[in-house]
Amino acid sequence: MEDKIEREFLRQELADYLENLARQVRSGSFLVQGTQWGMPERLETKIELKEKKGRVNAKVRFRWTVLNEYDEKTRAKMVRQQEDFKELKKQLAEVFGELLKSAEQEVFPAESKVMKFVELSKEFFGLTDPDWESEMQEYLDHVENLHLALKNKQIEMFHHELRDLKVRVKACHQEYR
Repeated sequence: MEDKIEREFLRQELADYLENLARQVRSGSFLVQGTQWGMPERLETKIELKEKKGRVNAKVRFRWTVLNEYDEKTRAKMVRQQEDFKELKKQLAEVFGELLKSAEQEVFPAESKVMKFVELSKEFFGLTDPDWESEMQEYLDHVENLHLALKNKQIEMFHHELRDLKVRVKACHQEYR
């Protein structure tokens, strides 16, 4: 579920919108895409205010779980999906770390390691949020290039793709946490 607004606001208009959000937070009930969700007293929160290169950037993020508001069957399915996703990310990070170590030693890893990384990456793509499709496709393109560099014995290209993947993964984690 997502409500996303990207447009210009007049200052007063933005203040009114934020005041409406504040009323919902105070009441402990938050409307998201037509559904009213309860809110706990404590929220995971990130507030960032900074000036950089002549621009002020303000970000406010807060979140909480609503799993307890789903029926038991749906909740169990969602928890299982979240656990599967976490486990897959863990496996993917482990194999990626091994690939990075090989690169540091200026050697190619075993093809089986790269193939495991390719397969885990494809599986990961299948579990990701549809909103991430373009970013995941870019990621998979780099994964394929990494495999091609190994097959063609191009160590510089292999290192280049690992660097690109490292940058892509970091950016993705910052954007989609």
